[in-house]
Amino acid sequence: MEGVASAAGALGRWARRPQTGQLHQYLAQAVAAFTVLAVVLVLVR
Repeated sequence: MEGVASAAGALGRWARRPQTGQLHQYLAQAVAAFTVLAVVLVLVR
């Protein structure tokens, strides 16, 4: 049970990290996510 709780806490910290309020950070993260998605789609096909 402790492992699940610590994993949930780590995921919570990880999810809050990108919330900086700076638009360029959000755009950079979106570009990175779409790039990874595109690479995965190319590799799967």
